Amino acid sequence: MPSVRYPVAILDGELVWAIDLATVEARQKGLTCVGCGDTVRLRAGAKNRPHFAHIADAACPGGETALHRTTIRVLQQAILDAAENERPYHVHCACSRCDAERLADLARPGCSIAIDQVLEDGTRPDLLIRSRQGTPLAVIEVIVTHEPEPAALAVFERLGLPTVRVWPTWDTLAELRRGLGADLERNWNRSTGCFDVTGACRFPRHHSGTVPCRSCAKPARRLSVETAHAECWVCHKQYPVLDLIDCTDNQLVLVAAGCPEVPNAQVIGTERGVRLAVKHSKAAGGSYLIHLCTNCRRIQGDNFVYDSRGAVTDVTAPTRSMTLCENGHLERGADVPWPRASVARRPALARGLVGENANLFRPEEVRGGFAVTQIGHGNRRQLINMMLGSWD
Repeated sequence: MPSVRYPVAILDGELVWAIDLATVEARQKGLTCVGCGDTVRLRAGAKNRPHFAHIADAACPGGETALHRTTIRVLQQAILDAAENERPYHVHCACSRCDAERLADLARPGCSIAIDQVLEDGTRPDLLIRSRQGTPLAVIEVIVTHEPEPAALAVFERLGLPTVRVWPTWDTLAELRRGLGADLERNWNRSTGCFDVTGACRFPRHHSGTVPCRSCAKPARRLSVETAHAECWVCHKQYPVLDLIDCTDNQLVLVAAGCPEVPNAQVIGTERGVRLAVKHSKAAGGSYLIHLCTNCRRIQGDNFVYDSRGAVTDVTAPTRSMTLCENGHLERGADVPWPRASVARRPALARGLVGENANLFRPEEVRGGFAVTQIGHGNRRQLINMMLGSWD
C-alpha cells in the first residue's frame, strides 16, 4: 500500500500544514504522522504539492481512521481560530423545499466545541458546537467509512440542531480551514462535494401538510405572506409587490393577490406598504385586484408582476405565516424574520393570475402552471366584494 501524502502533521501536539511550512527556509524537526505517530518529513519539491511522508515511503497503518480523526481536529481548530479572531466560519445552507439559501456562521464569539461528547441518550456527535452560554448550536458529523446512525440523526432533529455532514478526503482537507462554501456542497445533482446540511430549517417558508381551520375545522393550507420588489414598466423605479406563497405541498406556488380564493388581499397589502386596487385592465378584458406602482401609481398587471421578471424577495421584512381554508377563513399567524444573509427566490410557478381561480382546494385542469377555470362577470362582482370585505 503506497504511503499517504498527508497535508498535515503533528508538531509539539499541534497540527501543522505542509503548505505553511513549505515557505519556511529551515526544515522543522520532530514532525510525526497524524495516522500512526511515526516520524514524517516535509516534501516540498517543484513537481508535487507540499506534503508530509514517512521516511523511505513506509506504509501508514492509520488509513481511514487517521482521516476521520484529523478532519475533526481541523474543523475544531478552524472554527475556534475564526471565533477568536472575530472572523466568520461560513457554512452554506440551502433548502430545496424553501428555495432559499444563506451563509450560516459557526464561529460565534465565545463558542466552544466538544469532541465525541454525549449529547443525549448516549448520542455522541463528532463535534458539538455550543454558544458562550453553553446552548447547543449545531453538530458536525465526519463521514469516512459509515453514515451517522438514524437514531442519532433523530436526536439532532428533535433538539432542533442543524447537522453538518462532512465527507473529507486528504486533498480537500485544506479547504475546510476556510469554511464550507457552496463549491464544496454535496447535493442530489452534483457528483462532487464534501458536505451537506440537514435537520432543522431556519427559513420561514418551511411548512408541510395542512392544518385544521380553527373556525370550521376544514383542512387549511399554509401561506407565507412576503414582499418582493419589482421595477415599474413606466417610471422604472422599484415598487413593492405582495407575494402570497402556498407552502403546503412539496412545490412552492406563487399565488396572485387577486386570486378569488384569498380574501382580504388588499388589506394584507396595505399593511405591508403595497398598493392594490380593483382596476379595469384592457389586456385582461375585465377588472381585478391589481398592483399599482407606489411612485407613479400606474397599473402593473399580473402577467408583468408575477412572471418573475427581475423581482427580488425582500428578506429584510419578516414573513407572515397564515392559514387559509376553502371556506375563506384566513387566519393570521406569527411574523417570522429571515435569518441573516438569506437569499430567497420567488417560486417559478404562479397561479390565480388576472382574477382567475388558483385551484388551491379543488384541483382542476392546470396548464403551464396557470389555472384555466374561467370566472364569469357575476362571479367577478362577488370576487370584488369578497376582496374588499372585512378581516376574518
